Amino acid sequence: MRNNSFKKVGKQQRVVKAISLTHSDLKALDEIERRINYSTDARMLNHSEIMRAGLLSLLELTSTDLARFIEAVPRLMPGPLKGS
Repeated sequence: MRNNSFKKVGKQQRVVKAISLTHSDLKALDEIERRINYSTDARMLNHSEIMRAGLLSLLELTSTDLARFIEAVPRLMPGPLKGS
């Protein structure tokens, strides 16, 4: 049975911020969401919660391992897409 209860975050407020992702990033988020939400008894997660779980995981890495992961992430061109 899934635990769909909401956990209070204390006095922290949500911050809405636009970020850039590639299509493959979104496909990866969808795959993680599918694996969590349909393959386990874990609670249902949305993309924001999956990304926040990833941040918690990154915080646990050593500086060397973190640098290795960061090097594997391709840089995206900053700013809005041309023609938008």
